[in-house]
Amino acid sequence: MKLGYTIWSDYHYTHFLEILPKLKEIGVTTIAIVPQYLLDRDDRARLIEIYLPIRDTISAIRDTGFELMVKPHFVPRDSSGKMPSNWQGWVGTVKMNSWELLMGRIRLELESLAKDYQPEYLCLGSDLIGTHRNRIQWQDIITSLTTFNTSLVYGNTFWQPLLQRFRWRLFWSVLFGSYNRVLNLALPTRRFIVPDDQQTDVGRSIYRSGFRFSLDAVGLNLYWPPEDNKYDDIEEIWFNYQQNGLEINYVEATENWQGDNPLWITECDLVGPHRSDMQYYQKWWETCISVWGGRCELIMCHEQGPPQWIEMARSSSFIIQEVKNWQQEKKKSESEMVSGLIPNWQQNYELASRSTNHDRVNTNNISLEEQPGTADFQAAIARIDQEENRV
Repeated sequence: MKLGYTIWSDYHYTHFLEILPKLKEIGVTTIAIVPQYLLDRDDRARLIEIYLPIRDTISAIRDTGFELMVKPHFVPRDSSGKMPSNWQGWVGTVKMNSWELLMGRIRLELESLAKDYQPEYLCLGSDLIGTHRNRIQWQDIITSLTTFNTSLVYGNTFWQPLLQRFRWRLFWSVLFGSYNRVLNLALPTRRFIVPDDQQTDVGRSIYRSGFRFSLDAVGLNLYWPPEDNKYDDIEEIWFNYQQNGLEINYVEATENWQGDNPLWITECDLVGPHRSDMQYYQKWWETCISVWGGRCELIMCHEQGPPQWIEMARSSSFIIQEVKNWQQEKKKSESEMVSGLIPNWQQNYELASRSTNHDRVNTNNISLEEQPGTADFQAAIARIDQEENRV
C-alpha cells in the first residue's frame, strides 16, 4: 500500500518547497498535481487552462524522489458564463451544444499532459458524471493514452458502489419519475444544493452514471461517512450505517463494486464541520487507514479545507508506524519475488504501468470473482516481465 498527497490549492503551489520534505518524512510516496481548466460555454468548445506553477512544482517533486500523478480537473461554465453554483461534477447537465467537440479538446490536453510530464499515474478525470454517456469519445481518449508509459485511472464518486449495491431498490422510484431517493443517497448532506429545476437532470445523470472502461485500476474518491454527525465508533460506520431506510456496509459495497480490479483511492479526506476538531480528524484518518490499508494499493489525501493533514500525520504514531509496516512489507515482497517465492496476491502485488490492451483490467464491476490462484499469478508476472523487457 502507498500513501499519497494532492497539491492543488494556491497554498500548496506557493509552499510546495516547504511541504515536500515534510511529506517525505511521513513516508508519502506519491504526489498528485491538479491542473485546472474551464470548459467554455460557446460552440467553439474552448478549454481554458487556469495558470498554476505546475512545471516548477513537478521539478521539485522529481528532485525529491516522489512518484507523480497528474490529475486534471475540468470545471464547466453554464450558458451565462458562470461556474455552476453547486458542483463541477454535473458536467452534462450544464447546457452546451458542443460536448463531442469539447471531449476532443480534453483528449488533446490529456495527451499533452502525459507527454510533457511523463507521470507514473494519470487520472483521466474526476466526478464527470454527465459525460459518462459519451462512451465513444471516452474510449477514444483511453485508446490514445495507452501508448504512453503511464498507469491510467478515473476518480469515481464515493456513491458509485452504493448505486450498484442498491440498484434495484432505486429502480422502482426512478421508474415512476422520482429521483429523490437517488439524490438522498448520493448527496446525504446539504453541502451541495440542487436547484428544483435541475433535480430531475441531476438525479438522472447520477443514476445512469458509471465509468466502465478498461483501465489499470478502479479509482474512488472516498468521502465517507457522511458529514452529518460526530461518531464515537468511526470504524463501525464503515460497516454499518443507516440512511433513508437503507442498511449500508460501505466496505462490502466497495469490494463488490471493485471486483478483482486493483483499488486506488484517488481522493480522501474528512469533510464537514467536524474537520476543525483535530483530535477527531486524527481519529478519522487513523480509522480510515486501518480499514482501507489492506484493501487498496494507494490512498491519496486531497484536503477539503484548510491545510492540516501534514501536521496531523506527523504527530500520529499510528500513521507513521503503518507507513513503515507497508514499506517493510514491500521490501519483503520484492525479496520473495527475487527468491522465487509467491507473495500474497492481495497484500503484495504491485501494479505495473501498462500500455497494451491485453494487460488492462476489466472495470465492468459486475461481480466479485475469487482471487486468482497460483497459475494465474504466475501468468500475470510473466506478462509483466514480457512487457518490461519488450523491445
